[in-house]
Amino acid sequence: MEEITRAAGFIGATVGGVHGIIENTAPLPGDPDPAWPRPTAMTTSGRFLDQEWAHDPSVWAWATAAAPGAASLVLADALARREPLLLGPDGLRAGGHTIGVRELSAVGVTTAKGARYFVHAGLPDGSYLCWHEQRARYEIDRLRALLVA
Repeated sequence: MEEITRAAGFIGATVGGVHGIIENTAPLPGDPDPAWPRPTAMTTSGRFLDQEWAHDPSVWAWATAAAPGAASLVLADALARREPLLLGPDGLRAGGHTIGVRELSAVGVTTAKGARYFVHAGLPDGSYLCWHEQRARYEIDRLRALLVA
């Protein structure tokens, strides 16, 4: 299993269409404060339609699920507690939970400051976890290879 490099940033979730930042997420130890960017009003208000959170520079990862208890939320909760995220042949692992990965892709969004890339991991229960990885478009084939190693 390989550890996914955790960047500084908040973790958010959409559960049944309701969006928000997961509690207890904050900058990594050693990050400067108050230089640390806080989530934008758009992100914290939850008043957006789909994946507009991806434009918020303070967000590192986002889980999306139809209902509480979904696989992506289990992983996001572990990440909020600063557990490492690992990827290997059995799938994603965090906080003692290993969850298979149905599909893995690189997703790019255009922001006012340029392109921002994410890894999108589709999970067996239909939920998904995305995390910011600026090299995603270059790394996706290597990450996919970890699933079958």
